[in-house]
Amino acid sequence: MDLKEYAKKVEGLCIDYDGIYGHQCVDLIKHYAQNVLGVKLGSFGGSAKNGWDNTYNTFPASQFEKITDKSRFQVGDIIFWDRGEHGHVAIITKTFGNGAFEVIEQNVGNGDGKGADDCVKLSVYPNYNDVLGVYRFKGKMSQEMEEKLSKAQELGIFNGKDLDKPASRAEVALMCLRIFELMFEKIEK
Repeated sequence: MDLKEYAKKVEGLCIDYDGIYGHQCVDLIKHYAQNVLGVKLGSFGGSAKNGWDNTYNTFPASQFEKITDKSRFQVGDIIFWDRGEHGHVAIITKTFGNGAFEVIEQNVGNGDGKGADDCVKLSVYPNYNDVLGVYRFKGKMSQEMEEKLSKAQELGIFNGKDLDKPASRAEVALMCLRIFELMFEKIEK
């Protein structure tokens, strides 16, 4: 399940992942991590702020990257705010070019984690004020992306060296040459 499907599935629900303190913002994050990312997060130690501080190794460095540069935030990132005593945490579902962004979040009503006003909802924020940063999952690629990369490697149009770095001009030229060869092979048949 991807984030978009997950958001549709849980919007309006009241998720109490751990069975204590009602449906808190942290409960949604733990539920998301298990059901979408396929990982079980460590303890938040009772608050979103502790999760951000990684006091209890909530987000192991081997699986998550901690990012404070707001220009790098993207869909799927787990975003933290410095709000009140306990902070707040949500998942970015959309970014807009003007600095605004949409999240799926829980426990933003009166904050008691008990009423319908605190259930899962989509919200738009106009800016990153009070945002501490995000944690980004480093783990598995989506099934669709894995299939596309596998097909590209099979066709010889992807070198597979570094997924996060742009190809050199020479590599792009070789990929284009291989694509043309494949096109001409189809035409000849």
